[in-house]
Amino acid sequence: MFKLSHGLFFRPFEHYREKWINYLNPKLEKGKWSLPDSLNMMRIIVKHGRKWALVSRELQHSRSEHSIKNHFKKLLREFCKAASLKQDAEDLDQKILHHLAAKLKARTQSAPV
Repeated sequence: MFKLSHGLFFRPFEHYREKWINYLNPKLEKGKWSLPDSLNMMRIIVKHGRKWALVSRELQHSRSEHSIKNHFKKLLREFCKAASLKQDAEDLDQKILHHLAAKLKARTQSAPV
């Protein structure tokens, strides 16, 4: 992680770049994920697969790759626990998408107008 040069320690450039991309960039949303955001993320994952950089680009870089990956894994754990499924089951991404869509539909139908 740290390199020694003439008796001084310094961090490689990649470390600073990664820190900026994933944490320090002021354009990143760092708050809670809303249900529509999660649904949009899942639609992109179903379309393109688990390519976090591509998903981040599709979301206009509003979330970091790390944030997207971690949120997806959280959704995966929750869904598998609720549905008593193994995390390596086939078409799991599609099932999570349908689950989130049903949740969003139920929420919008029960919301007062």
